[in-house]
Order: sequence, then C-alpha cells, then structure tokens
Amino acid sequence: MFLGNESLQYMISIFSHCNKKQTENPDHLKNSSWNKTIKAFVNSVGSRWAISPNPDMFPSDSLVHQQRLKEIHEHIISMDGIYTTAILENVRREQEKNARIAREAEENLRKEYEELKRREGEAIAKAKFEELKAEDEKKAKEKCEEEIKNLKKQVNELSSGGCFGLETQVKLESGRIIQMSELQTGDRVLSNIRNGIAEYSDVYLIAHIGQLRLTTTHYVFDEHLSIMFAKDLRSGETKILISDDNNKLVSIFVDDVTIELHDKYISFYTRAGSVIANGVLCSCYDQCPPSQMFMNLVFLPVRWWTYVIPSTHREERLYPYVQFLETVYLSFRNALKEANNLLRTRSRLSRSVFCK
Repeated sequence: MFLGNESLQYMISIFSHCNKKQTENPDHLKNSSWNKTIKAFVNSVGSRWAISPNPDMFPSDSLVHQQRLKEIHEHIISMDGIYTTAILENVRREQEKNARIAREAEENLRKEYEELKRREGEAIAKAKFEELKAEDEKKAKEKCEEEIKNLKKQVNELSSGGCFGLETQVKLESGRIIQMSELQTGDRVLSNIRNGIAEYSDVYLIAHIGQLRLTTTHYVFDEHLSIMFAKDLRSGETKILISDDNNKLVSIFVDDVTIELHDKYISFYTRAGSVIANGVLCSCYDQCPPSQMFMNLVFLPVRWWTYVIPSTHREERLYPYVQFLETVYLSFRNALKEANNLLRTRSRLSRSVFCK
C-alpha cells in the first residue's frame, strides 16, 4: 500500500452514487452489493464506512441526508489522532528500503545464474570430484562416530565406579593411620563420631580392588547427615562433616572440587556402613538409592554371613552379592529410563495428532 498499513486506522470507506433504497437503508447496500473484496477492505479500516447522499435525491434539509452526514461525522471524531506527513515519510523510506533489498536479491540471483552457466563446462569433472569427496567424507564421519562411541564408552566406564582411591587414609582403633591399600578384613576403622566419642567398625567385606576408576559416584554425608554423590559437591555451597582433633564432627564448606583419575581403587564395607576417610565422613555405598538406612538393610544378609564365615575376598571382580545388587539396581534404572522415554514419545505423538 502506497500510504502504508498504518494509514488504515485513519481511513473511512465512503460509498457514493448509491440508489435511493441503498441510501435510505445502508444495511441493504451491505447485504446486497458487497463482495468478499469490499468486505475485506472495510474490515481492514476498522469497519468504518458510510454513504454519501446524492443531493439530487435527498436535499440537504432532508432527514436521510442529515443522518448519512451525521454517520460520517461520528466516524471522523471517533478516530484517535491523524495521518501526518511524518508517517508518510517513514512509510516511503521503508518502501524504498524493501525495493532496494528486492533489487539486490534479484541481482544476486542473476549473478548466481551467470556463475552456474560458467561452470557448466566443468560439470563432469566436478561431478566426479564431488563423488570422491562424498565417499571420503562418509568414511571420515563413520570413523569419527566410532571414535566418539569408544570415547563415550570409556567415559561411562570411568564414571561408573564409586570406589575409594587406595592412597585414601583411614584411622584404626589402635590409633594408627593407614592407607586403604593396607586394609584387611577384620580391621576396625573410625566410622563415625557421636557426642565426642569415636566409633570404630569392623571391615567385614572388601568387595573388589583393581585399577582405573573414578570416585565421583561415591556417597558422602552432608551437614544434615544426608548422603550425596561426591560429584554433586559444590565449592562454597555444600557443607560436609569432618573430624577435628577433639574427636568431634564439624561441618565445613567444601573449599574446592576436582575430579581425579586414580590408577587403583578399593571398595569395602564396615558394619556401620560408614567410614571417616581423609577426615571426611563418607558412606561405604555407591551406585545405589540415596538412603543410608535402606542400604544398611540391603547389606544385612552379607553382614550376618560374614559373622559366621569371615570374607577373604580381595579381587578385582566384584564380590558376588555386591555384583548381584549392582546388576539389579542398574537394570531397574535402565528400565525406568526406557519407560520415561516411551511415555515422552507417546506424549509427543498425542500432541502431534491433536495439532493435526
């Protein structure tokens, strides 16, 4: 539109040269003579329309003449503001800008067409080149995807372990501080401090010992004695419990969090289900539901069994009962994940069908 779409709010549609019946009854004109185009235009100007009376049919002092002019006057005074030259100038600048963009687009298309024609002579050679290039890219992509897959597998393997590093230190009931690599079944280690009294608990099972594991999924106790993954600790935000020189557990903010790759690890269980490692109160459990009480109940059978027959297990493979628990738990998590994915897929399909 020459005047711009904004001008529509300042327009009134005036119909002239109407016959006597149409002038006397404007609705008759609307119902009998308007087509879709006229209706669309009248709607675009806010349904402001009126009839200009023919003075030959209706003199200026006639009631019909005065009514039609009154309708025009009411439309005029109902409009908010006026269409100014400033608005027109803005519209013209916008139209010129759009015209320039259209010309530039047309010129670019023409250049592309000329360039395409120039290259037609190279079509056969380029087709062969593109074929070889596509084949090489396909091979490179497949190789890259395979490498990414292997890397993801390695990362998953590294992050799945929840054991202690062998150099992590614990305190024995004798007062001696040793590295976890020296632990033996039957050793009594510092496992908690209650009301200033140190509590020691038997190591009844060494689940496995080996190489290349991360400890990010091991549980530690926060200031409220709730357990959380080591990887979820936040510097300056999370408080953990440590033992001080007065045999008391005190809560302190985590100062720094780093992920370290160790070449050896150990997973063991005390009868208390906890241990103070490097001065930090930790759970013996990992890769499990976040409930210390629940896991103590789950390990009750093996605690009873090792009272009768002490464990001598000290191998890289998991202790059979622990392996069974881990398999069940991971299978449950995978099944739950698949169920959630299925529910999300069905939900998306339902929304898609509804939208259609």
